[in-house]
Amino acid sequence: MIKDKPRDPVSASVAVQFWSQLHAYANPRKQGWVLSNGGTQFEDGDMRAADVTYVSRERLPTLPRGFGRVVPELSAEIRSSRQTIRAVRNQIASLLDKGISVGIHVDPKKHRVEIQRRDAKPVVLGDDDMFEVPDVLPGFSFAVRELWPE
Repeated sequence: MIKDKPRDPVSASVAVQFWSQLHAYANPRKQGWVLSNGGTQFEDGDMRAADVTYVSRERLPTLPRGFGRVVPELSAEIRSSRQTIRAVRNQIASLLDKGISVGIHVDPKKHRVEIQRRDAKPVVLGDDDMFEVPDVLPGFSFAVRELWPE
């Protein structure tokens, strides 16, 4: 079920920055769609709206006006000041169970990004690392430190 998730200013800023990085890469290449709280409907009828979602044009050639029945390649959840780490990790785990390729947990408080894939240990990134998911977005990268407001 889709719920409104009010964000504190820091997590809202981080969500916009993450979206901006993905959009700046994917849009000019016409590779796919980068959504902010854009709902998708899974095969079981469950509707979800991750903070940031990427779905390729291969999986979704055009954006529907209604909820797309599609499994995104990447979904990111940005931890707000009101969320526990466990809650965000559970959201990501649930999305991975539904078939997304990559789940991203962004924690502005700890300046940490976790890249999660089903049946694999999370890859944990800090400020000095580069965010990359070459299996989903070949050639795309940015410095993790660029996510945080100054």
